[in-house]
Amino acid sequence: MKEQIMELWQTVFGDSDDFIRLYSDWVYREENVLAIRENGRVVSALQIAPYEMSYCGTTVPMAYVCGVCTLPSERGKGRMTGLMHQALDVMRDRGYALTTLIPATEGLFSLYARFGYATAFDHSVEMHFTEKEPPEEPLSIRIVSSRELPPETVFGYYDRMQREHPCAVLHTADNWKVLRKDCHAVGGDIWLALWRELPVGLAMAVPDSGMMMYVREILCDDPDVRFDLVQHIMTQSGCDMALVCCPPFLPTARPYGMARILDRERMTDLYCSHHHPADTSFLHETDIGRLTQTLLRYDLREAWMNLMLD
Repeated sequence: MKEQIMELWQTVFGDSDDFIRLYSDWVYREENVLAIRENGRVVSALQIAPYEMSYCGTTVPMAYVCGVCTLPSERGKGRMTGLMHQALDVMRDRGYALTTLIPATEGLFSLYARFGYATAFDHSVEMHFTEKEPPEEPLSIRIVSSRELPPETVFGYYDRMQREHPCAVLHTADNWKVLRKDCHAVGGDIWLALWRELPVGLAMAVPDSGMMMYVREILCDDPDVRFDLVQHIMTQSGCDMALVCCPPFLPTARPYGMARILDRERMTDLYCSHHHPADTSFLHETDIGRLTQTLLRYDLREAWMNLMLD
């Protein structure tokens, strides 16, 4: 079934052969696939990938729904509606506290809302240009490609930084290997800023259309290090401009991903024990979409999800 699933994925999303091969070899798991077959052919499918999320001082099990696709000729027959309801039941049975997904287009946000999903993750994008003059007092840091460092050093820094976020989808060491392979496959690199040979910043950057770099992720101990990393990336690539994906800030924040609470009691108890709201009745009475946005503090744009191979 694997070959049919990945063929359907490529037909619907148009991803490159290299990406399909990477996903098929390193991410795909048969037990995480739900599919509908007609005459021996897969016509509709989705995948449920296990993750963890940092939440209220602890971690909770989370499921990421991806690869939601139906053959164009088979759409409008209710196949995906059935699969989504089945997926919700499967995820509850497996003990996930919540589920997330990233709509492939803006129009799909309203579709997934029918299943209780609510917008919960935003991104902002910063535009940076090459500075003609260096800073007056450059930091005594050294910026190197992650290829020059032991993999455990690179992931160790990334893992420490991702866990500092109060509410974020977490990547394991195995996830990180796949993200690194994907980055290198499209001509990108991961850069580390070192101070006294210790990591103090990390940036994952890939070429974008035209003479521009796209920084998929950047994590730093100091804003000056962040500036130096972006400038270094542009210098190494010969580009004059870089777009940097970053946590949302108004008014530039744009919707990115959705979430849905699966274990209402568990998530509500964690939220109350951590934030101590004066009135908790609302949490038990509201619909699942509004509850999800409340528990993930969407009004503060607190939750973060990134690098999901979307």
